This record gives sequence, C-alpha cells and structure tokens, in this order.
Amino acid sequence: MRVLRKWIINKKLGYRKPIAKINCIFSRTLILISIVCFGYLYLTPYIAIVLLKTSVEKNNSNEAAKYIDFASVRDSLKSQLTISLRDKINSKNNNINPFAEIGISFLQPLAERAINSTLDYTVTPKGLSILIRTGELSNNFNEENNKINNNNSVSDSDYTFKLYYKNLNKFVLTSSSRKSNNIVRTYWHRSRLIHWRLTSIELPRDTLNLNF
Repeated sequence: MRVLRKWIINKKLGYRKPIAKINCIFSRTLILISIVCFGYLYLTPYIAIVLLKTSVEKNNSNEAAKYIDFASVRDSLKSQLTISLRDKINSKNNNINPFAEIGISFLQPLAERAINSTLDYTVTPKGLSILIRTGELSNNFNEENNKINNNNSVSDSDYTFKLYYKNLNKFVLTSSSRKSNNIVRTYWHRSRLIHWRLTSIELPRDTLNLNF
C-alpha cells in the first residue's frame, strides 16, 4: 500500500511540473504583451506627429487632415491674434485723441478681415507645418514664398524640438529657433485610444507683434 501511495503521489507531482511550466510561460507572455501594448500607447502621439510631417512632405493633404482639428486650431490662433491686434489698436488710439473711438470702430473690421485672411492661408496642413517649425504665419498664395518656407532654406537642424505629456490625454510639442528665444507650443489631444490630433497652437511674442 505504501508503495502504491508513493507511486500515486509521484505521478501527481509529475503532472504538476508541465502545468507549472505552462503557467510560467503564459505569465511571461502576458507580461511581454502588456509591455508592448503600453509602450505602443505611450508612443502614439510621437507617431501621429511623424505621420503628419510625412504627409505634409508628400503633399498628401487628406492624410495630414486626419491629425489636425482645423476648427479648434483656427479658434486658438484667432483669439490670440484678435487680442494682440486689439491691444495694438487701443495703444495707438488712446483716450487723449477725441477721434480714438471712431478710429477703433473703423480699424476693427479691417483687422478682422486681415486676421481671417491670414488664417485662411495658415490653417492648412502646409501652413501649419511652416508655423510649427518657424513660428511664421502664411498670408498669401505666392508659390515662390511657399517654396522658400518649405524647402532647403528652412531645416529642422535650425530648430530645437521638445515633446512631452501634459497629462494622460494631452501632449505638447514645442519648437524654437536656435537664433532666438521664441517658442511655438502646439497642443495635441487624444482622440479615441490611440489617435491624436493637433487642437491648438500658442504663438510666440514676435509672431503676435507682426503687422497685418
């Protein structure tokens, strides 16, 4: 009986060893898959930025549009430009001038028109690419100017880029010229789990001080 009992025990232990090995392999595989998934989720905003850049370089506007919330970006730029121009107009037409209010009421529609015209050219995949890299707004359809802005005269090596998470669903890309301290901040928001879109841009001071 003792021999039989010992044989049964050994038999059971023999079955447990392969099961333990299978459990160990399954656990390690699960951990590896989890690491890969979390790593991919972490990299998704970086991937979105690279894909946007590649689409613009290939002049694929439809593909680039997947990574831009045009309405949100336009609103963010318009609010900054409107405030800047309003302050500029008010500073030039102070209360000492009796015709200041008339001047302001006359200039505001012109300023609004100038801002909308600038945004029409800037809030495009190519225009936003130039803005992100150089901090410059686009304001005409001149092909030669677009070539100058887009081609070899402007190199990524002339700028410093920083990328970081603001929070779980918000990502920031900053660019600054090595020749100045002006910083362009772009804000990206998570759309669904793995998709990111550019939603707003914070303009540098020099850009806001431009005359229209």
